[in-house]
Amino acid sequence: MQIDLSQFRDVRVDPSARTARVTGRSLLGLLDHEAMAHDLVVPMGTVSHTGVGGLVTGGGFGCLAQHFGLSVDNLLAVDVVTADGELRHASADENPDLFWGVRGGGGNFGIVTSFEFRLHPMQRQILGGAIMFPMSMARDVLTLYGDCGPEQPDELQLDLVMAFVTGIPTGLVDALVEGFEGHPDRTTQVVFQQSGGRIARVASDATAFVQRDAVANMLPSVGWASGSTAMMATPKPPKRPWRRTTERTWRGSRR
Repeated sequence: MQIDLSQFRDVRVDPSARTARVTGRSLLGLLDHEAMAHDLVVPMGTVSHTGVGGLVTGGGFGCLAQHFGLSVDNLLAVDVVTADGELRHASADENPDLFWGVRGGGGNFGIVTSFEFRLHPMQRQILGGAIMFPMSMARDVLTLYGDCGPEQPDELQLDLVMAFVTGIPTGLVDALVEGFEGHPDRTTQVVFQQSGGRIARVASDATAFVQRDAVANMLPSVGWASGSTAMMATPKPPKRPWRRTTERTWRGSRR
């Protein structure tokens, strides 16, 4: 059975209490718009048309997570329709096990109809930019990112564009650099979204999101132009050493 919440969108901000109540199918852009009208924010994702429900129940990474924590770290309460058809309120004091599960455990605990978030003051003006390096420096840049990323202040969000890993060990650096190939018919990239900061200062058992010791969230992606013949072509067999090395290093880093 599929339940459509696409029209269930509403955000109510209480600037005095610095809280926001958000219905289950609201989009990030609507929440940002209503909160920033009062110079307030809640850490969410990076794409405005992402749904709040799916993002938050999965943890909630975004550009403000280093400074304010994950989305689930700023969740105060939820209203959930559970599998038995009951509407339950969950918070740290009421149905705490259910509250623990919806904070990072996905949508397997019921349908969240309402979220209540803690808001933070934030000015609109920020300083940001990009520093570009040639692929020939990829090994040095990845190694530097792995060594220095965890030591950055909370106010600095440092993402690397080139998986949760507890570090970027040499084996993973070698596998990425040696196996990373360009192609004239597609775009290929690997993004490292920085973790650490307030994310890491929450106990690993405090929510269902347990990857608190991660240095970064690794996101490999490949894209094709719409209608590209390369999209329909039989893919080239992957480099087995790249895959095996990456998988082995990833598993080892999680122990």
